[in-house]
Amino acid sequence: MLLLTHKGGEEMNNIFEKVNALCVKKHISVTKLEKSVGFGCGTIFGWRKGSPTVANLQKVADYFGLSITKFLNKR
Repeated sequence: MLLLTHKGGEEMNNIFEKVNALCVKKHISVTKLEKSVGFGCGTIFGWRKGSPTVANLQKVADYFGLSITKFLNKR
């Protein structure tokens, strides 16, 4: 399993914020996104403090029709 990590957790929080912003833009809840991509309840919310796997982040990127790099870029 490949994890995305960054010292201090700042990047992971940024990933959660990007996913959450996309959910708001698409008028869906994070919980609905989790169900749609087959995650357990709280998986994405856990990214506020933990590291998503590359595979899980790819599922979210695919759901939104984006490249995984959109979540990894600082902007």
